[in-house]
Order: sequence, then structure tokens, then C-alpha cells
Amino acid sequence: MVLDAQDDVANVVWGKGWYIPSTQDWQELSAECNWSWEDNDYVSGFKVTGPNGKSIFLPAGGYFKGIKESGSTVTYDGIKGFYWTCDLNEEDPSCAQAVTIYESNTTAGYVMEISGCERYIGLSVRPVID
Repeated sequence: MVLDAQDDVANVVWGKGWYIPSTQDWQELSAECNWSWEDNDYVSGFKVTGPNGKSIFLPAGGYFKGIKESGSTVTYDGIKGFYWTCDLNEEDPSCAQAVTIYESNTTAGYVMEISGCERYIGLSVRPVID
């Protein structure tokens, strides 16, 4: 129910030790880090700062579904970030688990949802290394 190394784009493109984070990795990022929305002229998304003070940026890059030649475009660009996990969806292995993040008026300032998504849809990948 987890991608094999040869099916993990982070491992294939960047090499040994790189991988697509698991659902558990994303949940840990949510629980342990401070999230702040950044909206500027170039790209909107979240600055995620860990307890050690280091940070990463997760763009709200939307998702791509369709065939480029037929005029399909990216949906939710600048509004929501959609990211793959390395976990397959247990109810439907033709789907994988995906994370959706977006700004909200909640105390945390963001919402993170984890759900199954068809594997042909173009979501972002945020590789990590062991």
C-alpha cells in the first residue's frame, strides 16, 4: 500500500534516499510546525516553520486534470496546494492518498485534508530525504 522505490518519482529523479512523504509525514508536519500564508506577486502558499526554526515553502499550485492540447488549465492555482503522498488509498488502490492545503479562518490559519485521488491527476510532489 506504499509506493515502491522504482515507482516513487522523487527516488527515480533525485536518487537514493529521496522519497515522496507519507500521510504520516504530512500529519507530523501539520502537528509540529507553524504555518503562515504568504501571498505575493509571484506565488502564493504556505511558509512552514519547524521547531528548529528552519522553514520550507509549499506553493498553492493547484492541480492539473485533462489534456493540455484541449485547453485544460490548472485549477485552484494560487488558492490551494495539492500534494501526493507515497500511500495508496486502501479502499481503491487505483487511487493514491493526496494532501490538500489551503488558507482558512481557523485558529491554525490553514486546513489540511487527506483523501484519495485518481493517480492520473497532476498534483505537486514535495520530495524529502532520509
